[in-house]
Amino acid sequence: MNKQTVRTITDALGSAAIQERLGVTEFSIRHARREGSFAASWYATMKAMCDEAGIACPMSAFNWKSPEPASASEASNAR
Repeated sequence: MNKQTVRTITDALGSAAIQERLGVTEFSIRHARREGSFAASWYATMKAMCDEAGIACPMSAFNWKSPEPASASEASNAR
C-alpha cells in the first residue's frame, strides 16, 4: 500500500470524478487516501480513468486479497 500513490491518483483524477464513475461517496475516497489503498473492486474503472488521464495506475495501489495457504489435507488431495 502506498498512500502517496493513492493521493497522486485521486488528486490527478479528482475526487468528484471518481465518485461519479464509481458511484461511491466522498467518505470512500477519503478512506482510500487515509488507508493508502483503493478497493480492489474499483480497479477496472480506476485503470480506465488513469489511462484516459495518462497517469500510472499500479496494481499495488489496490487492496487485493492474498491467497489463503492450502491446508495440509487440501494440498495432499490436490496431488
